[in-house]
Amino acid sequence: MNREEFEQLYEKARSRAVAAAARVSGDQEVAEDAVQEAAVYCLQRIEAQPGAAFTESYFIQLATSRAKDAVRPQGVDRNKQRREARGRDDRPREVPMGTALDLDRALYGPDED
Repeated sequence: MNREEFEQLYEKARSRAVAAAARVSGDQEVAEDAVQEAAVYCLQRIEAQPGAAFTESYFIQLATSRAKDAVRPQGVDRNKQRREARGRDDRPREVPMGTALDLDRALYGPDED
């Protein structure tokens, strides 16, 4: 994809990208900025990697993600929010020393003393 091809894609997808970004952000100005950031990103990728290609749906998804990032409070742990919403903590737990599974017992069964 070259710059001209991307510009055609941008003209075709811009209004849909702004609408999608506005829905997730709740702010038209944030949506416009997110679409511009997505366009800049795509153009930079095209210049850095001449074979890079983008679809309309990818561009809209990229703009939507940028809009979400713009309205998300800084320092928020999204995974923590998900765990709290499920009502549990799925983080890996530390195993105290001496309680780890013994490989020999796992492979051959318990000792026959």
